[in-house]
Amino acid sequence: MSGRGRRLAALDRMVRRMERPESVAATALTAPDILAAMTDPDLFGREFGGPSWAPWRAFLAAFFGLPLDAEQSPSTERTPGATLRPWRRVGRRG
Repeated sequence: MSGRGRRLAALDRMVRRMERPESVAATALTAPDILAAMTDPDLFGREFGGPSWAPWRAFLAAFFGLPLDAEQSPSTERTPGATLRPWRRVGRRG
């Protein structure tokens, strides 16, 4: 086999490896949402995961359209007449 033939055979093997479904190139990576990133200890959880950041997490959930849990959602029983204003400034301490 000539040098050109060996190079073409090697290239053909590389292309076949890349076309396999279990190839690393075929797997899709997903990014966490902002709340998951803030509470994951491997990302920012050590800095933003504490209870003093709860108002900010509620604000960001409303801002990004993520579901709010019972603690985060505004309740008329808890605050009569209050309306949700996601543009309101939220301090770190609430």
